Amino acid sequence: MINISNTKEHSLGEILSISFKFFWQNIKIISISIITLMVLPSIIFQSSLNQGLSPFFKFFGMIISIIATTTFYLIIFNLQKLNNKSLNKVLICKDTLIKFKKMIIIGILQVIFIIGLTFLFIIPGIIFAVYWAFSIFIVMDKNLSGKKALNYSKLLIKKHWWKISLILSINLFPSLLTLIFKIASNNLLMVILISLITSFTAIVIMITYFNLDQIHLHKEIK
Repeated sequence: MINISNTKEHSLGEILSISFKFFWQNIKIISISIITLMVLPSIIFQSSLNQGLSPFFKFFGMIISIIATTTFYLIIFNLQKLNNKSLNKVLICKDTLIKFKKMIIIGILQVIFIIGLTFLFIIPGIIFAVYWAFSIFIVMDKNLSGKKALNYSKLLIKKHWWKISLILSINLFPSLLTLIFKIASNNLLMVILISLITSFTAIVIMITYFNLDQIHLHKEIK
C-alpha cells in the first residue's frame, strides 16, 4: 500500500520519492506494461505515419493510443490494491472491467476538449489540460464519469495548478533532448525514454491525486 498523509500536503520532493519507491517495488509489471502498451504501439504508430496514412487511420491510431494509455493507468492504479492481501483480487478485476468503458470515454472527451480549446486559444487548452489531469484516476477511484470527474479534478487542482503543471512538464524533457541533440523522435532509445518518463509522470500524478483527495475528504469530515 502507498503511505500517503490525509492531513498534510506532501512536497514535490516527497511525492517524487513515494512515486519512485512505488515504481521500483513494481518494476517487473510496470516494465512489461511499458513495453506492450507504450513502446510497441508507439513504434507501430510512427512507422504508419511514415507511410502517409489517411486522416481516418491517424484518428484510429489516436484512439488505440488512448486505450493503451488508459490500460496502463488501470494497471498502476490497481497495483496498490492488488498488493493489499485483505482485498479480493477477483472483485478488483471485475470492478476494473466495469469502469474501463467510462475511462475510455473520459480519455476521449479530454482529448477532444483540449484539442478544441487549443485550436481556439492555446492558453485555455494548456490550463484545462492541467485541471483535468486527475480525471481518469477519479473515474477509477470514485466511479464518477463525464463532467463530474472533470469538475472534481478541477476542484482538487485549482489551488495547486502550478505544482501539477510542473509535474506534467517532466514529459517535455524528451522533446528538449530531441531538439538539443537532434535525435529523431522515432528513434528506439528515444521511444523507450519517452515511455519511461510518461509512465513515471502518470505515477507521480496518481500519488498527488491520492494526497490531495485524502486532504479534501479529511476537511469535509471535519
